[in-house]
Amino acid sequence: MTIDLKETAQGVGSWLDQMADGLEPGRFRFCSKGSLVPVRGKAGLMATCFAMRSAWQSGIWDKWQQDRKEACVRVIQSFQQKDGFFYDPWLNRKAGISLETIVNLLLGRVPINILYQQKKLNMRAETRQCIGDLFNVGEKSLSPAPIEYPDPLSFQKYIRTLSWTQPYSAGSHLSHLMCFLAVNKEYFPPTENCDFMISEILKLLSELYDEETGTWFLGKPENVFKINGAMKILSGLQWLGQKLDNPEKLIDFALAQPFQNDGCGMLNRLFVLQQAGKSAPEGYRYREIQKIASRALASVQEFRNSDGGFSFYKHRSQPSYYGAKVSKGLDVSDLHGTAMMTWAIGVSLDLLGENAPDGAENWHCHRA
Repeated sequence: MTIDLKETAQGVGSWLDQMADGLEPGRFRFCSKGSLVPVRGKAGLMATCFAMRSAWQSGIWDKWQQDRKEACVRVIQSFQQKDGFFYDPWLNRKAGISLETIVNLLLGRVPINILYQQKKLNMRAETRQCIGDLFNVGEKSLSPAPIEYPDPLSFQKYIRTLSWTQPYSAGSHLSHLMCFLAVNKEYFPPTENCDFMISEILKLLSELYDEETGTWFLGKPENVFKINGAMKILSGLQWLGQKLDNPEKLIDFALAQPFQNDGCGMLNRLFVLQQAGKSAPEGYRYREIQKIASRALASVQEFRNSDGGFSFYKHRSQPSYYGAKVSKGLDVSDLHGTAMMTWAIGVSLDLLGENAPDGAENWHCHRA
């Protein structure tokens, strides 16, 4: 199945126009029918983030009027607090605990205080998302990113008590820190202990590194979690500008995994191949990588709808986000699905390089 990149981008742009129609500039509906996300006031931060990201990744951002672009940036920046966190009161109030966390809690795999910690974990992730989306369009946050453990001892304790038997979760938290440290070092100097913290992170990663798979973990997690965890680590390392010492192992491991046709699993492996490939010898296993990228471009189209957008699930909009009900799960496109699939397209095109279809030059890869 061949993808028409120009028509796909135009479809995304038209759908985003529909999601913004009649709303305050910089605001977007989460989906056309069944949306439960507010579109005004101190709420709906993620909707603007996903809309802006989708537009930037598909090349539509450059065609938007300047006032719409400025409005999107203002909306996102308005959610940043004095402590550096981007905070959406509505999402914080509505967010719940995921089914996975509940199961792990009942099995005694996670402590009871995870119920309190989850709110803070969500806010860190949202802050990271806002910083990345602003950075993509050449903007930045209004104040430094939050560093919650500013002294060396508390910082060391924090990163080493993350649950590395669950590499996706632990890698996510560490990745946020790498992003925050990199942003503060570049845009908000001087940053006390920044270099020390970065060196401690890299030291920890060297201790967690598994030479057989090229991933980072403790215990015996399933391979899919090793890949997903590696995705998070690599998304942090790209902010620090760090290359891998032995990327071939990670590429080999990623290529050995079965193709996942769900959006998240597919995107995670694509991202791992893309980032590991930047450190690998030129042309390393490029035929197999390009085969995966071509298959992903075809798979992505299964999530596309007649309205021009994409849904998070096939024929179903994303019903919840951090446990908050964001839609009724109808057969319509949604902002999170569109942001994820346009990202997958951008990464796939990057992996294809000169063999990418016409129009690839207009697409971009989100800096996660």
